[in-house]
Amino acid sequence: MKRLTARQWAGALQSLTEQKTKEDAHGTLKNFVLQLRRRRALNLVPQILRVYGESVDAAHGVVRVATVAARALPERIAQELHEMGTEVIIDHTIDPHVIAGVKITMDGVIIDGTVATRLKKLYES
Repeated sequence: MKRLTARQWAGALQSLTEQKTKEDAHGTLKNFVLQLRRRRALNLVPQILRVYGESVDAAHGVVRVATVAARALPERIAQELHEMGTEVIIDHTIDPHVIAGVKITMDGVIIDGTVATRLKKLYES
């Protein structure tokens, strides 16, 4: 029996649940987990959920942005990020090791505007 990837399982889960009510989805999810167990694929659950979440977000126009800075995200930057999509969810991490600037990750793209990175680029050039 061919082993399915997390992306394939997530696609199956999305197909199974997309037109279901909350009550109907419960039984479907139970059967889905039992199928994962039978196929010895429970170890893929974290990846399946991540891919499934990304797919659902994309279908609903949700953009997820991760930011890292030394302190709270400046309101101006938060406002600019919120203007990028229908619904923008910002996951902000405060890291005291960041001297100044902000590192932004969105859709696999990293924009590193931290002082440490700028200094490193200057040193390397």
